[in-house]
Amino acid sequence: MSCRESRGRGRPSARARSLSLVAGLLLALGTPHLAAAEQDGPRSGRAVDGGAEVPGATFGLPGGSTNGTDRPPAFGERDRADRYVRSASASYDVVSTRPDVDGSVDLSVNEVTLRGKPGDNVKADFFFVNNGPAGTPAVFDDEEDNETAVVVDLTVPPGLTAVQVPDFCRGTKEGHEGKDVPNSSHYYCWQNRFDKGLTMYPGQFEHFPFVFRVDRADNRPGRIEISTSVHLDDSDPSNDSAAIEVDIVGAPGTSRSPARLWWSAPC
Repeated sequence: MSCRESRGRGRPSARARSLSLVAGLLLALGTPHLAAAEQDGPRSGRAVDGGAEVPGATFGLPGGSTNGTDRPPAFGERDRADRYVRSASASYDVVSTRPDVDGSVDLSVNEVTLRGKPGDNVKADFFFVNNGPAGTPAVFDDEEDNETAVVVDLTVPPGLTAVQVPDFCRGTKEGHEGKDVPNSSHYYCWQNRFDKGLTMYPGQFEHFPFVFRVDRADNRPGRIEISTSVHLDDSDPSNDSAAIEVDIVGAPGTSRSPARLWWSAPC
């Protein structure tokens, strides 16, 4: 080995000299201080370390939040949401409102007066109406397996015979598929438009048009009423039943001229 190579190996390199210079500067300056925003964690850690030997102790932390009180929040309260909430001023009053909604339902049937003479055919239009003020699901009985329910029972006046009966009425309680009873004195009418999947809104109705033949001069009335199978809390039971009046020429106390009462459907 030459003398030149020996001298080169014993001398520190430029990189080593730079590292030594940086190390000296760090020792002269001491431990660097953390920025103010980073000191919160170390300080709180030291506070906990200093009181760790006292179970359940709390420690005050710096900051302007008072957690709704006159003291700084303890360490255990630091993440509570109410630290951002101040007590409301006494000048503010709590106001509450409650809407008053009438959810009652009034179902009704209509009165009809029929006029004519023996041998006439007279038309009668019966309605099962929801008068409101609320709508109701069109579920009028407690038989879940039926799509429709009996809503109207009709007693024919003694001097009349039904010659045209709606598709949704029968002289039997056996329903749409039941065998009709001709010239029956009683008819039972089912839901038509409103199956159980629909809502019957105020003003909506079921319509049952009949045609009766006047057989004799007999003014005894018939009756239409909401069926007892309708399970609904009706707000006005007084209109759940109505008379089917007759005014037949030749019967005692009747009008002199046979005139049929014109009808109008509910709005």
